[in-house]
Amino acid sequence: MKTVILFVGLLSAPAVAADQFDLVCMFGKTEVRYRVDLARGEACQSVCDRVWKMGAVTSGEIVLLDTMHDYQTEVAQKIVVNRTSGILQHWIGRVRPFTEAATCRSDPFSGFPAAKF
Repeated sequence: MKTVILFVGLLSAPAVAADQFDLVCMFGKTEVRYRVDLARGEACQSVCDRVWKMGAVTSGEIVLLDTMHDYQTEVAQKIVVNRTSGILQHWIGRVRPFTEAATCRSDPFSGFPAAKF
């Protein structure tokens, strides 16, 4: 019985690990790290001083951030990562958006900061 439980536990472990990861993206020579938790639908950037709710996640792409239609935010942005190519597209602004691209790789999940309350 112990063998069966251990075997089932090993099968489910990689699926959980795939839901949490860091994306290390190169914007030219500048590295930016995103911490991503697909199960919670949350992400953050660099030192992770702000955790935000992510957009849609499909087998083809991850919308890390989308404030393009939220007119209460200071800066309209959209960050989308192609899960096949690893290319990240970042749009900033509504009228004539500035666009930048990066190439990303995954790293082990470095976690979110602990909540104080």
